[in-house]
Amino acid sequence: MRARLGLGERSVPLAFAGFGAGSMLAAFLLPQLLVRQEDRAVMIGGAALMFAGVALVPLVGGLSTLIALWAVIGFGFSMTQTPIGRIINRSAREADRGAVFAPQFALSHPCRLVTYPLAGWTGAETGLGIAALTLADTGALGVIAVLRIWPATDIVELTHGHPDLPNDHPHLTAHGPETPVPT
Repeated sequence: MRARLGLGERSVPLAFAGFGAGSMLAAFLLPQLLVRQEDRAVMIGGAALMFAGVALVPLVGGLSTLIALWAVIGFGFSMTQTPIGRIINRSAREADRGAVFAPQFALSHPCRLVTYPLAGWTGAETGLGIAALTLADTGALGVIAVLRIWPATDIVELTHGHPDLPNDHPHLTAHGPETPVPT
């Protein structure tokens, strides 16, 4: 972007500041938003905002537009990432959370291992505009996948049972024949 817009080195931290400001604004607004909206809707909305912002990158004509767009993308990023901790906390017992957080963190990295080289290669071969549109399309495909994989009617508490265990089994003695499990 610096080269395309003819910007100096000072523009890079300003663009990053725009992203950070958008991200922080979302972080401040999310507690109230998550009281009224489900995590899924907030996260999907944030992801859609991110890929829509990336799709607009080819239209950026100056530093102020770039900073504003990065703020929008940062806002969407924070909306997408922040509720993950709530979901994991609901999905596992306290003793198991470390074992759930670690794979979630590790699984996020293969996405970066695909998209970072994709952005670099596409940008070098076809230019910034096509690279941005390619990444926006990738983000849109991700949102479509989430809409299909993550049910809109996600159950908050599941009940599990162990019909194969004897009635005097220590697990059944401690928790009963059917145990609610947070999801």
